Amino acid sequence: MIYKVSEFPRRLEIELVSNCNLKCMYCPRHYLSNLNGYMDFGLFRRIIDEASKYPELIIVLHRRGESMLHPEFKEMLRYISGKFKEVQMATNATLLTKDTYEAIIDSLSFLSFSLDVPENYDKLRVPAKYKKVEKKILDFLNYNEGKIRTQVSMVKTVNTTEENIQEFKNIWQGKVDRIRIYEEHSKNGVFGSLVNHRQNAMCHAIL
Repeated sequence: MIYKVSEFPRRLEIELVSNCNLKCMYCPRHYLSNLNGYMDFGLFRRIIDEASKYPELIIVLHRRGESMLHPEFKEMLRYISGKFKEVQMATNATLLTKDTYEAIIDSLSFLSFSLDVPENYDKLRVPAKYKKVEKKILDFLNYNEGKIRTQVSMVKTVNTTEENIQEFKNIWQGKVDRIRIYEEHSKNGVFGSLVNHRQNAMCHAIL
């Protein structure tokens, strides 16, 4: 079989921040060190300038860190605005505030919120508090009014019950465009040590 290599990657992930303000219990970050970096704005501009020659690209503005921690987050969004067909980002939403709404809606096409069910959230996503984060997300969704696509996701661990999954779906059904349940995709700091998480995650996706 012959594979045709594209001139430029079709998907580009840019990690604005490798740091995170949460210590989620199942996150592989616990096994990594020196994840405290913030991308230089000048480097970001150079990456975007080169990539903008390919406007059909899917740009993803996160990896393992919380992008909204970046002190120039809004400026970075404004710089990327209108340059690509698809710009995606995931966030824990703890730093989501009204002064970021406009930049997010003008620049992103898809925003995913990482959550859990209320009774598990505070124990798993330390030190965030569910009620505060839920209100931030609901306020944003009310402001957004469908302008950009939205998703909520949770991680299914060995302690997650089917009742938890159904509760999560019941809470967010009709409020976001997609609900996604990810299988736990790392164990003891080793990536890819569990089942095929991509396949299983799709099984629980509600489009």
